[in-house]
Order: sequence, then structure tokens, then C-alpha cells
Amino acid sequence: EQSYIEGAVPCVVYLHGSGCSRVEALQYMDLILCNPISLFTFDFTASGKSEGTYSSVGWFEQDDLDCVLKFLYGTGKVSKICLWGRSMGATTALLDSAKYPQIECLILDSAFSRFKKLIKEVARKKASIPGFLTGSAYNMIRKTIQAKANFDIEELKPIDHVDKIKLPALFGVGKDDDFVLPQHTKNLYEAYKGEKSLEIFDGDHNSLRPVQWLLAVQGFIKRHLLGPNVKTPNESPTESPVKKK
Repeated sequence: EQSYIEGAVPCVVYLHGSGCSRVEALQYMDLILCNPISLFTFDFTASGKSEGTYSSVGWFEQDDLDCVLKFLYGTGKVSKICLWGRSMGATTALLDSAKYPQIECLILDSAFSRFKKLIKEVARKKASIPGFLTGSAYNMIRKTIQAKANFDIEELKPIDHVDKIKLPALFGVGKDDDFVLPQHTKNLYEAYKGEKSLEIFDGDHNSLRPVQWLLAVQGFIKRHLLGPNVKTPNESPTESPVKKK
């Protein structure tokens, strides 16, 4: 059996959520780096320390991811890639992953199915806008974003892309998520055509992820990036992947 992978190694590319930064990935370092797997994370445009004025919630973030993947492939140090995205990052992964054969699998935490649906849900909850007004409110938001950020949020429909993706995917969502409602993830999961699994765990959109989710992620990464015959150093199946304090 192989103890270590020589040369190029698998890599998890972590894609953070809207309003966050690459720092979001730090909580998962121990989980990933206890294996012969590398971790790469970065700030999307207009997030963290990256320049830019507007976040496009997954649309132009595809361009950021394209640059990252081309860089990683160019190093010669990366073999298989797993995209692990949360919220906006998960949406970006769904929109962009079909372009790259080197991507081995996807981890999708709290992606939205349609941005139009998300906006209407948030408008109804936050502003108590009656249902018959939400269409007008949406059109106003859409035109404003088109004018200022130069993209059409009507195109942000990850659910229209999932039938084109055949990669193994692990879907996850907090059962108490009241921002991107769990039904978004359920709809994406049901429409997805590749090998798939779904974890509904305790928590909301931004809460710390529980051990249930981390164990599912750890098993998924090992299965699809390392395979059954690769030993990991100091591996103990009884230990939680959560860092001990």
C-alpha cells in the first residue's frame, strides 16, 4: 500500500462565502492537512484583501476561480482537485466546475438554486414586502446591479447547470438556515445527475459546522482524492477532525 503520494498531490481548493474571506478556510486546515493533500484558498474579488468594488455572488467569481485553477495546474504540483465551496463559493463551484477535467469532486455547503428565488425570499422576510410587490422590487434590484456591476442576476441559476456535471458531489446545509433556505440545497441535490450525497446538519447559514458534517467531508475527500489504498499519517478513525483546544 502507498504511504505517501510522490510528486503532484491532490488539492482541496476552498471557496469562501459572500462577505467572508480566505480566512474562512483556516478552521478546516487540520482536517485536510492531516492527509497527503494540499489546501489552497484565496479571496474572491472585492473580498478580504482582494481589490474590486462589487461581489457578484458567483458570476464574476468564476473568473477568479479560472485564474486559480490555471495557476495550480501550471505548478505541476497538483494532481486531482476537490472544490469545496460555501454559499457563494458553492455557487461558483457549480457554475464553473464542468470546464475542468482535473476536478475530481465537489463539496457544496449551502448553495442557492436560483438567485431570483433567494432575493424574493430575503425581501419577504427582511422587509415584510407583500408577495405582489416582490416582482417589482426584484426588477429594480436587477436593473441596479446591471448598471453598477455589469452582470445580470437573472443568469445566476446554478440549478440549470447541475444536469451537466457528472462529478461526485457532497451537498450540505444547516437545517436552521434562514438565509439560504435548506430547500435550495434539496432542489440542487435532487436535480444533480452525478454521484451524490446529502447531509442536513444542525446549525444555520454561518454557524460553525458540526462534527457530523466534518466527518462526512473527511470521508468524502479521502475516498475521492486518495482512494482506498492510501494510508494517511497518524490516522485514527476514532478521532474527531475538529481541532482539540
